[in-house]
Amino acid sequence: MDDPREIGQRARRLERSLPPFLQNFDGIWGHMREEIDQGLDYFRGVDLSALSLADLRRNLIQGRRYLKRTAEIHFQVMYPLLANYAGFYSMCGAGAAGACLAYPAAGPGWLCYRYLGTVIADGN
Repeated sequence: MDDPREIGQRARRLERSLPPFLQNFDGIWGHMREEIDQGLDYFRGVDLSALSLADLRRNLIQGRRYLKRTAEIHFQVMYPLLANYAGFYSMCGAGAAGACLAYPAAGPGWLCYRYLGTVIADGN
């Protein structure tokens, strides 16, 4: 994309939508993860050997819908986090003082940093 108008529009949308997404990430991801886990639990509990051919077909259709929904969730979460990471990475590359803070005391897998005025913590 090389249209300055479109680039500006996308940047303004991101400036409006990213901070609330990051501030509410735990709740947003919690609901999405619950949906994913419930679907996975359902499919793990299906005894395929006991299903008729018609039931197998219905199960396959359900599985495809589940896969489509998990892909939607993936992209709903991935793009804002990728945009945030790209901004964070560029701040680190620019040598912004205090932009890159790691907190090993929080335990393995934790990284905490500030971007767009929001403190973000991500751990296992």
